[in-house]
Amino acid sequence: MERPETTIDYNAALTTPLIIVLHESTFANLQNNNIGIVTNNDLRKDISRFYDFFTAAVKKIENDLSSYETYDVKLPYFLKYCKVDPNSPPMLFTNPNSKVYYNPEFKKQAIVLSKVTEAKQDEGFKISLNESIFFRQVTIDVYADMLYRNEELTNEIDIELSGSKRVAQVQQWE
Repeated sequence: MERPETTIDYNAALTTPLIIVLHESTFANLQNNNIGIVTNNDLRKDISRFYDFFTAAVKKIENDLSSYETYDVKLPYFLKYCKVDPNSPPMLFTNPNSKVYYNPEFKKQAIVLSKVTEAKQDEGFKISLNESIFFRQVTIDVYADMLYRNEELTNEIDIELSGSKRVAQVQQWE
């Protein structure tokens, strides 16, 4: 069997996304009841903008039906050029210790490219993989940006709350 020049995770290229459900009750409660603990109006706006943007972005990225359509486009190529590696241990795709509501245990064998020369000559397969890699990178970039901005906001909130605590302590001593 020929080996490709660079490694591609064919399992990641073929998988379908899962439906994501965001827990919005905490943010709604904060808006309705406890937003007063943050007195800095700019910070309040930043928190709302963060939540509004990333909630919409994550829902769009993860729940957009076009992701499922690309699976249907890729599958025939994978059936034609790939095979299941019977020697690979099953990969577990969930955390059995997670406390999420829906946590099935998905297992999958590794998929390997078995017809390298034919696959390299198939422009449709190359385009399909290219699109899969591109969409995966966009998704990773959105999540990386979200984590970075979340850390920034967390730090700003910590500063705001520690300042509020100091003011309350000073007022208590007076």
